Amino acid sequence: MKKEKEKKLIAVSLPYANGEAHIGHIAGAYLPADIYHRFSILTGEDSIFISGTDMHGTGVVLSAEKEGIDPYVFSQKHHEKFKEIFGKLDIKFDMYSNTQSDIHIETVHDFFLDLYKSKYIKIREEEQPYCEYDNRFIPDRYVEGICPVCNDKNAKVSESCDVCSTLIQFDTIIEPRCKICGNTPILKKTKNFFLELELLEKEIRNYIDKKNNFRKNVKEFSLEYIKNGLNPRSITRDMKYGVSIPIKGFEEKIIYVWFEALIGYISATKELKQNHWIDYWRNNSKSIFFMAKDNIVFHSIILPFILLANNNKLNLPYQIVANENLLLEGEKMSKSKNHFMLAKDALSRYGKDNLRFYIAANLPEKKDFNFKEEELINLVNTTLSSNIGNYINRTLTFLYKNFDGSINKFESNDDEDYIKNIFKSINIELSEFRIKSAVHKIIEFSDYANKRFDTLKIWENKNIKNMYILIQYVYALGILLSPIIPESSEKILSILNKKNEGFYYTPYFGKINKPYIIFPKIELI
Repeated sequence: MKKEKEKKLIAVSLPYANGEAHIGHIAGAYLPADIYHRFSILTGEDSIFISGTDMHGTGVVLSAEKEGIDPYVFSQKHHEKFKEIFGKLDIKFDMYSNTQSDIHIETVHDFFLDLYKSKYIKIREEEQPYCEYDNRFIPDRYVEGICPVCNDKNAKVSESCDVCSTLIQFDTIIEPRCKICGNTPILKKTKNFFLELELLEKEIRNYIDKKNNFRKNVKEFSLEYIKNGLNPRSITRDMKYGVSIPIKGFEEKIIYVWFEALIGYISATKELKQNHWIDYWRNNSKSIFFMAKDNIVFHSIILPFILLANNNKLNLPYQIVANENLLLEGEKMSKSKNHFMLAKDALSRYGKDNLRFYIAANLPEKKDFNFKEEELINLVNTTLSSNIGNYINRTLTFLYKNFDGSINKFESNDDEDYIKNIFKSINIELSEFRIKSAVHKIIEFSDYANKRFDTLKIWENKNIKNMYILIQYVYALGILLSPIIPESSEKILSILNKKNEGFYYTPYFGKINKPYIIFPKIELI
């Protein structure tokens, strides 16, 4: 019996609809996920690429209130902006959904009821911030005050301090005040639904222990989180905007965002694959999640709990690719300090493939990445333009002018073997999510190609066999660059009259079109 082909689900953490995408979003999750998915498709894998906008949560409500518009209208506006900027950056999803869709709400209700009936969700009493002036429970983030460690005046409950990274708690914050009215909130008892995490603690611990393919930051952070045991965690809130609770008597509450947004991966798969959605979550399938490091615990502990507790017996995450932070000119990005760069502004200033190439070459896979305009310009002008671009242009131009743009097939040579080995090496890097390393191997490959141009001295001997060797490097670069900068790759292959049929190399021969400069230098004012 023929073995079923392995399926891959490639997913990116859902961005909150409380603002526009900035370069940190792109470097932290969306670009590496797109590169990996493009590579996966080119290697012939059955993979799908999904995500969607997280339309709910306190941040959305706060931002909508600032603009004086309905949270639903506000989140829809930003959902469209996310779709637009991803499209302009060639981040190509198979399904980019959102958590307001009917299929998402239905799927969340199904999971909620399934876990509730199985006793993995229980009703418990807890204390939540309550504003007596506004006569309502308020989300943690509505409680502002002073950090008890460094005295920063912009501290918010349940968030890390922007200055010293201390996790702020209600009972430690100094001079707490309600963000809405400025009065001092109190703690008041209320009933909420809790995820009974302790019931599957052993299974989750074993899962993490055995995941030797996890990055160091993912495994260490997850084990540290679970070290002292798992406790029940509230998954509902006293809010009106969000996914409703499918049980009578709780109409004034909603299912909180950190639980329902995780199910967004499943609802997006359903939206894309309909009745075949489960094929990408069960049996011979692997799910791979890309995110910034502050989302690790939700994907290594909370999501596995939901999947283990569900009656469908879905596969747990195969890989969690969590990146470190992106700094801007040496400092952490901060909207409150007006120190950030929106993706749309970076795209307008630097250009799509220049931006993709610079970020890919510096992805924060193991440590923070410091985004510097000067370094971006230098990398584009010296590496992409003068190194890669110059080699491609002078080789193609020489072939076009001196050999009528035509090249015939020659016998195999050492250069072809070298190119094939380079493909094997870069294939391994991309397969194991080392995208930054793969980009630098491509740069090294281009360095070698330039050396071959010089040693073969084609401008002196005009030897057709030497021309054949040099054109192989151009063709190889066109393919190797395709997951990283797809538009430029397509331009290279178009000049060669070729289409990209996969991430592999076979000797090139044929007739080229008239060459032109693909990688001009950046000149900023």
